[in-house]
Amino acid sequence: MTRSRDSYLVEVLRRKHADADTTNFGVSDFLWAFGSPVDAMMYLRLFWPDFVQFEGMVFRSESLEDEEDRRLIREGLKRCAGDKTETEKSFNIVEVPTSLFGRGAAESSDELDTLLTEKIVELWSCRLAFMFPRQEFVVEAVPPEENCGELGVTFYTRRGGQAVPHREENPSGRR
Repeated sequence: MTRSRDSYLVEVLRRKHADADTTNFGVSDFLWAFGSPVDAMMYLRLFWPDFVQFEGMVFRSESLEDEEDRRLIREGLKRCAGDKTETEKSFNIVEVPTSLFGRGAAESSDELDTLLTEKIVELWSCRLAFMFPRQEFVVEAVPPEENCGELGVTFYTRRGGQAVPHREENPSGRR
């Protein structure tokens, strides 16, 4: 990427708020002018989510809201022949942006999806380490060619003997 993340974000925000005078605005100016505490609290669920443990595995709390969710995870564990890592990977993948946003996903671009994915990976890594300090996790971008054509984020517990995965610098796989 040749331009800075902030300059790209400012460019996108200027287009989004084209009806307002945003001359000399930086990202913080847009936050002040157009953001709200309600929006901030809503986005905390995305960037600093709650994670829960179930059957020796860790999931986003949204994945375990009721008994039906727990049943599905147990079935998934059976389908994965008891492999907890593979079960976590299969339940913890989130497509960016389609799993996160409804109609707002149309406002995105490949570049914005990549930036968002990088930040989610970074923040979820910190959150998991904070919530489960005795466990080690892998949080990684999943390139579109490995995820039915869509960029994603997944996480799973690193269990004894698992090597550290290596991915390219460009998580989207796009040029």
